Amino acid sequence: MPFSALYIPENRVVTIDDGGQQPRELWRLGELKCHLPGCEHPMTIVCGSERAFHFRHMNGECGCDFVDAEQRAESHEHRLGKRFVARGRSSELQEAGIHGFTVHFERPFPSVRRIADVCLVYAGGWSEVHEVQCSHIDPGELENRIHDYWSAGADVWWWFSDSLGVANRAAIDKAKSMGVPLGSFTVETHESRG
Repeated sequence: MPFSALYIPENRVVTIDDGGQQPRELWRLGELKCHLPGCEHPMTIVCGSERAFHFRHMNGECGCDFVDAEQRAESHEHRLGKRFVARGRSSELQEAGIHGFTVHFERPFPSVRRIADVCLVYAGGWSEVHEVQCSHIDPGELENRIHDYWSAGADVWWWFSDSLGVANRAAIDKAKSMGVPLGSFTVETHESRG
C-alpha cells in the first residue's frame, strides 16, 4: 500500500512520485503519516535492493481496520501498475480535452471498507475507481468489490497484469459479464532507484 502518505506541513496527500529521484531530500522524518482512516501512524521513505522508493509505516503495520493482509504486502509490480493506469488514464482524458479531475492513489471508501488503487474524482464529485490486479482473484471477490464500489457511487474499471497469463480468466469473464471496462498492462519491474 505505501504509495501515498499525508505530508503534514501542507496537510495534503502526496505520492512517492511527487518526491522525484530523491524523495528523502524533499520530505523529512516526522513530516509524513498514513492518510488512511483510523491509522495516522508515522511513515518513512525506504528503498530496498529490488524495489523503488516507497513509503513504509515506521511501526511496521497500518492501523486502518479495513486494510487486509494482501494490501499490506503490495508488490512492486502492483505499485508500477497503479502508476501506469493513473498516467495512461490521465493522458487519455487530457487528450480528449477533459481536465476537471484529480487523481488519487489508495483512496479510501470507508462506507464500504475498501481502498481503491487509483481513483479519478471529477469536478462534479463523480468517482472512477481503477483496480489493478497483479495476483489471482476469485471471481466472487471481484464481484463483491465491484458491487461495493458501485454502492458507494463509483464507476469501476479493472486492470489485469499480463504477467498473470490465464490465471484470472474466470475473474475477467465475471467482470465482462457485469459490464465493467477492462484493461491489461505490462510493466518493467526493474526500476532505477535514483
